[in-house]
Amino acid sequence: MKIISVALSAVLCASAADATVFTYSVSGTFADGTTMSGRFSFNDQIYDSIRQFSAVSIRLNRATPVTLTATTGFTAPALGGTNTAGQVTFAGPNGTRLMLGLIGNYSRAPSLTAITSPSFNSGGVYYTAYSVAGVSSHLVSGSVTQVSPAVPPVPEPITWGLMLLGFGMVGAGLRSRRRRTTVTYA
Repeated sequence: MKIISVALSAVLCASAADATVFTYSVSGTFADGTTMSGRFSFNDQIYDSIRQFSAVSIRLNRATPVTLTATTGFTAPALGGTNTAGQVTFAGPNGTRLMLGLIGNYSRAPSLTAITSPSFNSGGVYYTAYSVAGVSSHLVSGSVTQVSPAVPPVPEPITWGLMLLGFGMVGAGLRSRRRRTTVTYA
């Protein structure tokens, strides 16, 4: 019984990293009329500034549309805290680059905002612009919207502990009902 109570205490007190991958939808219009739309994912538990961003699929809608699929750089410290500015670079074919300036407000669910005009921060100047074959333009309006997850995907350790405790109590209740009755005939 002591082993079970110690194990249950360990489960209840355990803390797990709440690694959650957030998916964002991005859209915007640049000064030259080019529009962008697409998605990327952000992992709030990876502190390698390039690997924080994954599943990139952002389309620049120009005369010849271009899809950006890779993260190649990040300027600024790894995003964290509140109102932290940074600039992530997404790459596509033929040297196409999108420098997406972001301001983050990080708590349990990070909210990101696209930077439409140069933002000065202690780490440098951050902005949103693209460059394709020597042509570049800056973002005049844009948005970054969190698409998922709406609910944390993995239960907290305390939830698992309470669930195991409940199963144990149901099992104990069923076991105590298994009393043998003897039948005697007169």
